[in-house]
Amino acid sequence: MMLIKFIGAALVLLASAAGGLYFGAADTFRQNDLIQFKQALAILKGDIGFALSTLPEAMAQMAARTGEPLRRIFGQFSLALEEGNGGEVDKLWARCLDDNARLTYFNAEDLAALKQFGKALGFLDKNMQLGNIEMTTEYLDAQIAALNDSKRKSRRMYQSLCVLTGLLVVVILF
Repeated sequence: MMLIKFIGAALVLLASAAGGLYFGAADTFRQNDLIQFKQALAILKGDIGFALSTLPEAMAQMAARTGEPLRRIFGQFSLALEEGNGGEVDKLWARCLDDNARLTYFNAEDLAALKQFGKALGFLDKNMQLGNIEMTTEYLDAQIAALNDSKRKSRRMYQSLCVLTGLLVVVILF
């Protein structure tokens, strides 16, 4: 009977430690998504500035050059533009973001900024499009820098909190 209690206590501690690692790494996952989106914007900037691609072609290029989950967002948006699924470009962009938001680690503020970026897609002239891309890139840079500052602290906090919670559960149940 005592062996089962020790095994149960070890499992609770392992599960709480794993939870701490996951929650501690969430900022890293979000930062990776933001960096990947920033790289995709650099591709879009080149397509708009030099290749003069249409928006569906540029989004297809972005989908081909990025990894998941952004590949899915850009691919879905490119297909929606090509098919002309009804609706304005910004609404199609917002729908693609909303449909795939659960696959990303973007927070509500990130999604709002990315939807704001979509409001100018295909609507403005070339220079204003490039300015919109720059503005979104600046937002992404600020978020990435903020995550760099807070990532280490929050990782330790989540790991400690989860392990201590696991210890509390073990003490209460033991």
